[in-house]
Amino acid sequence: MYKKLLLIFLLTVFTHSIAFSQEIPVKVETLVKISTSDVKMQEGDDIIFVVADDVFLNGKLYIKKGTNASGIITSLVNNGFTCQEASIYAENFKVKTVKGVTVKLSGIVYKKGRNHWMLTQFIPTEMTVGNFIRGGEVEIMPQKDVFTLYLGVKADDL
Repeated sequence: MYKKLLLIFLLTVFTHSIAFSQEIPVKVETLVKISTSDVKMQEGDDIIFVVADDVFLNGKLYIKKGTNASGIITSLVNNGFTCQEASIYAENFKVKTVKGVTVKLSGIVYKKGRNHWMLTQFIPTEMTVGNFIRGGEVEIMPQKDVFTLYLGVKADDL
């Protein structure tokens, strides 16, 4: 009885750290300025980024630099009064490999605007001036904002 319990315990401990897949980081950036001040942008729209660096798998080029990575805006909050900052949240990214196969990238792109806390900390709470200050817009700038998404690779692909 004790031998079986010890065997089950050892198998549980040693198989706990076995990894069957690997996540490869893929850096993406935009080529054009993306801003929430664009009134046409809304939830459900596609958002396009490009792969910033070549991605290699087993020493072979898997995703080429400059390849489009398209995702979907899943949450878009516009800025408002009382320092409500804007935010953008995108996920479900897909990219084509060198062979033309579409693969999914896991991870999110999230950015929010400024809430002007440095300014509003000096305004007394009984004053209503803070109610008329608008929060900041989100601006994703080319070559400045780089996001990391992950390519899930199965053990069979390695």
